[in-house]
Amino acid sequence: MMAISGIIRTRESLNLQMLMDLLKGSGKAEIMKAGLNKVKTYGVGRELSYLDWRTYISQMIDQGIIRIDLSDNSKLKTTPLSNQVLQKQIPVKLAKYKKPGTDKKKILEKEVFSDYDAGLFEKLREWRSMKAKQAGIPPYIVFNDKTLKQLAAHMPTDNNSLLNIDGIGKVKLESYGEDIIQIIEDYM
Repeated sequence: MMAISGIIRTRESLNLQMLMDLLKGSGKAEIMKAGLNKVKTYGVGRELSYLDWRTYISQMIDQGIIRIDLSDNSKLKTTPLSNQVLQKQIPVKLAKYKKPGTDKKKILEKEVFSDYDAGLFEKLREWRSMKAKQAGIPPYIVFNDKTLKQLAAHMPTDNNSLLNIDGIGKVKLESYGEDIIQIIEDYM
């Protein structure tokens, strides 16, 4: 409702960035010069981040609640749905922006770094050092510690399971897969 009101109060004269600046209460020179700091909706959405506003406005465009007028310098305009939203005749559902993969990644990292077999991890580190020395490369090029910890946590014993471990793709599977499976099976 804040975004729609901002569009209406500025007579549909703002592009996306300017609308976000209006809602956030930006002190940019162009906002002040245009007198947007005197508009009633100036700063009403300062508690939201620019990323949140961009996400919400994009969703409203996708839902047809507002539109971008490409023939008028990409200014945001209202649609018939805009008034229905303002009058609370139709509900609007908007999703909050969430950084992709953060929850899953944090869970995986906690699981991997706190719940792995230390003995197996050491065996894998010894093997990695030997392989690196043979190839004349640093050990982390073979596998990093995170990958070894995942191996020590999940103990995969087949190629498909190995491919589910971060840091193991087809090339490393072909190069090291048999060795890893043998080390894990021997350890178990």
